[in-house]
Amino acid sequence: MSETLAMAALPFALADAAMALALPGLARLLLWGVVAGAASMLLYRAVSPQRRLARTRRAAAAARRRLAGHDGDAATLGRLVRRSLGLSLTHLRLAIGPTMLAGLPVLAVAAWIGQAYAPAAGAGFLAHWAWPFFGAVLAASLALKSALRIA
Repeated sequence: MSETLAMAALPFALADAAMALALPGLARLLLWGVVAGAASMLLYRAVSPQRRLARTRRAAAAARRRLAGHDGDAATLGRLVRRSLGLSLTHLRLAIGPTMLAGLPVLAVAAWIGQAYAPAAGAGFLAHWAWPFFGAVLAASLALKSALRIA
């Protein structure tokens, strides 16, 4: 590992060493997933245009309802399809940058875990760290998204 990466990994290693005094490896791995998922969702909330996303999501849902209930001419159908698709693409445009930025905490922790846990675990359970880690990331981020009503 390069000196720069070793310095960047130092806070993770120190925190993990402190947690190791009280928690076994799997518990620490799950806790890292929860921390990464929460950090990711909080970062997304901070950098994304939440009001515009919520407004666009509501408008897109209304457009899909009108489209689903349409029973008329093709010209009106075409306008409804364009409106629904346009709103969906607007939502994607608003969310994609913040989503990519919000993935950085998860990537940072995952990169560190891949270096710190897998080689030490050998063929043991923690050699397959990705499933429990990303499961914890998903659970934490969805719980926080729901609790804070993040768009």
